[in-house]
Order: sequence, then C-alpha cells, then structure tokens
Amino acid sequence: MAPATRARKGASADTSYLHTAPPAYRSSPLRRTLPGRTTRRWRWDMAQRRTPGPGDRVVVHYRGAIRDGETFYNSWGHGPLVFEIGTGHVKPFFEKAVREMTPGSKRVIEVSPEEGYGPYRPELVASLPRDKFPPGEPLEVGRVIRLETTSGWFQAEIVAVDETSVTIDPNHPLTGKHLVYEIDLLEVEWAEPTRGDDESPPASSAS
Repeated sequence: MAPATRARKGASADTSYLHTAPPAYRSSPLRRTLPGRTTRRWRWDMAQRRTPGPGDRVVVHYRGAIRDGETFYNSWGHGPLVFEIGTGHVKPFFEKAVREMTPGSKRVIEVSPEEGYGPYRPELVASLPRDKFPPGEPLEVGRVIRLETTSGWFQAEIVAVDETSVTIDPNHPLTGKHLVYEIDLLEVEWAEPTRGDDESPPASSAS
C-alpha cells in the first residue's frame, strides 16, 4: 500500500457496488394487446423469445445472498436494477446470466469467489498511524471509510483500533464468498427493432 495515505473526513460507507438507483419501472406497451390486433401480438411473442444483447437496456429484480448465509441485497425492497448490456455497469457473471434470459423469465445462479469478487487477500490488511486521520474522525471497528493514495481513492473497513494505530481491511466485503443470486428479468428495451417487426404476422381468424 502506498505510503501517502490519508482519510477523507466525514466519508461514509459506499454500497454502490450492491445496486444502482433505477428509474421507476414502466410496464411494456407491448403487453397492452387488444383482441384482433395480430401484428402487435406477433411482435410481443417474438420479443418474449428473444434474449438481450449489447445495447439493450434491461430491467431486473434480484436478490443476492452468501451461500448458506445472509442476504446482502434485495432489490424488491429498493426498486429494480436498470442497466445497458455491454457497458460494464455490472459484474460479468451477472450480465452473462441476464443475457441468457428472456423477458419475464427467472433463474438462480451460483457464483464462486473466482467468478465473483475474487479470493480474500490478507496481505492488503494494513495498520496506519492515527495521525493520518483528521482530528475528531470517528474511528470505530466495523466502520467503512474512504482513503486516498497516490493512485486514487479506495474503501476500507476498520478492523482494529488502538492508541497509536488503526488497522484497515480494503478487501471487498464479498471477496472469498460463494454467492447465490435470484434474478427476475422484468423487461427489455431493445436497441434494435424486435425481430418480427418487419415481418408479416401469422394468419388470424379474428374478425
């Protein structure tokens, strides 16, 4: 760890790695199909069988848990996650799972530490002199703080405090953990027209 390390005063825990604040979920207009409107139903059916790809915008609900352990995030209590495929907005394992789904489908995936947040690295744990922290900064075990080095900012958890030093652990809270995700793909906003938009609808007996 770089020696030029200092704490950002008043910094608090950043849990943005767990979720993204999404816009309100909007139901798809394709679902509002009137009797006899065979073209609209044909397009809706085609969309339901299509999987999302780069440039498509997806709306998902998910629950993340440590295998045989606690739930660390549940979007049903906060609102769905919205992201664009191919932008690197979410972890590769999560995007890969969503890309294999169709609108309205659900699945459960298990993620190893290697696929998820990596193995735990004990060599990253370090002790810093207390004078590296601003006067009056609350230094409590379990508190997550932001620190600055010559290469930028990072988060770390305080794991020990004594009269002269503060021990921090910058490992991600989910490193070394086997994870389980329940994913519900609510909706897809297609970057390209849905296959079938330019095709003739199937024959219908509707009057």
